[in-house]
Amino acid sequence: MTRSVGLFIFILVVAVFSVVAQTGDEPDLATMFRTAQDVHEKGDYAKAIELYKKILEAAPGLPEAEYQIGSAYLSLRKTAEAEEAFRNASNSRPDWSLPLTALGDLLVRKYKTVSAGGSDAQAIRTEADDVLQKAIKLDADNIPAWVALADLQAACNAPAETIKATLTKLRELSDGKANIPASLWVVRSILERSQNDTAAAKESLKRALAAAPDDRGALILLGESELRAGDVYAAGEIVRRLEADGASDPSFILFKARLLSAEGKPEEASKILSSVKTAEAQKLSDSLRVATSEDAPDLERRLKDDPKNAAILGRLCVIDRIAAPEKALEYCRRASEADPENIAHAIGYSGALIQAKQYAQAAALAKKLIEFAPDNATARTNLALAYFELKAYAPAREQYQWLVDHKQGLPVAYYFLAITHDHLADYRDAVANYQLFLRNADPAKHKLQIDQVTLRLPAVEKLARQSK
Repeated sequence: MTRSVGLFIFILVVAVFSVVAQTGDEPDLATMFRTAQDVHEKGDYAKAIELYKKILEAAPGLPEAEYQIGSAYLSLRKTAEAEEAFRNASNSRPDWSLPLTALGDLLVRKYKTVSAGGSDAQAIRTEADDVLQKAIKLDADNIPAWVALADLQAACNAPAETIKATLTKLRELSDGKANIPASLWVVRSILERSQNDTAAAKESLKRALAAAPDDRGALILLGESELRAGDVYAAGEIVRRLEADGASDPSFILFKARLLSAEGKPEEASKILSSVKTAEAQKLSDSLRVATSEDAPDLERRLKDDPKNAAILGRLCVIDRIAAPEKALEYCRRASEADPENIAHAIGYSGALIQAKQYAQAAALAKKLIEFAPDNATARTNLALAYFELKAYAPAREQYQWLVDHKQGLPVAYYFLAITHDHLADYRDAVANYQLFLRNADPAKHKLQIDQVTLRLPAVEKLARQSK
């Protein structure tokens, strides 16, 4: 409960009971309410509920007390009890938008956690929309109600025209205004991205984080954006930051599952997704099953029924890369076109170009990807390898140096960095990196490279001693 809402409700209660003549035997309800609010604001929610219920014994159906009980139950994460209290408050005073907004927001959360596509989900969605529309009719600029309604529309994939109308209202409520809550910027960013307005979505997310740097919704949205940009490390940092408080949040679970998938851990991702029964979770689970498939003929059969399925195209891009690089190249291209915001497909495309020995095209694409995502180690690895195969050792060395400086791809990065120095006659740096490779290499995994370095190193050491 915010202090401003609490003060507003207290004033309502005083107004209601100031006209009631008090006798020595009758309770002072305004004083009781003030005491309950003080306890509430101090965070003793159980005690506050007890005091509010005593007020209801003296004044049955008092909507302000019912609303505060709902708020306290919500703080205790007792959503069923909170829902009942908000319904009681709304029934007692149908023209009061505050409990309607709280009830609508709670129903949106409930909708997002129920079984995907079930009749219960449809009923909850319909009621949530109805309740929030009533709240907005009572107060056309009710920001919390608009935020909840936008969240509902995003969750149920509402028609584009509906989203567009809501987005117009959100912009009207926020553009040029001060003290806009982070929640509005977050949901505005989600709707803007759904309309393919990527630049506006990024700006709204930036404003959300400026308003509330620790806002969970904004951080999850930022993490999802980092994953689309292929920055698994940055997304992982956000997961670690939110893990303690967000473990049961469906949005967080979905985000973490996507991160695990990007880290090459689809089994772990599927495991944590089992607790979320939404349509979005089901869609992600299906994608994870595709991500672990090695059956190219089966995937190709499924692709005939869904030719723009980016998950299937992306998987075929990977598993055909060695056996059929030309086919893989086409699948990578189509995956990138089907899901242009997902840099992973474009990175896969550059890798497939390398497998197909189209090094100049691979270098050109990887270079563009680095302009978009300068911290993406995979894109830099592809660019370094393309340059290396083109015998462009100076720019290859620059990329391998970046990988070494950022501790990415070690110890192989030391190996290739040493070779580029060697080709460029920088023998002292070549010796240093050959030695770093030998010090960090796995004797079994890197046996071939170890043998090559062992043969080459004495000659390079001699050249290094002779160089000025």
